[in-house]
Formats: sequence, C-alpha cells, structure tokens
Amino acid sequence: MNGVSTGFDLAAILDVVVAVAVVAGVVFGLAELRHATRSRRDHAAVDIVRTVQT
Repeated sequence: MNGVSTGFDLAAILDVVVAVAVVAGVVFGLAELRHATRSRRDHAAVDIVRTVQT
C-alpha cells in the first residue's frame, strides 16, 4: 500500500463527512422552517382569539 491510496481513502472519507454535514444542515434548516411556520400560525391564532374576546 502506498501513500496515494491512503490519501484517496482520506479524501473519500472527507467527502462523505462533508455530504453528511450538508444533508444534516438541510434537514435542520427544514425543521427550523417548519417550527417557525407553526409558531407564527399559533401566534396569529392567539391574536385572533384575543381580538374576538375583547
């Protein structure tokens, strides 16, 4: 085994790590967007109820 195959293996591992990080970032971003949308909707519903009650 020479250093080239080890370097390739390291590069492949780093590519996988980067791909996993990107996928995790996208999943996290989508989850945050969903949470923000729900939070805004709930806040708007509470405001409507308060307006109707007064």
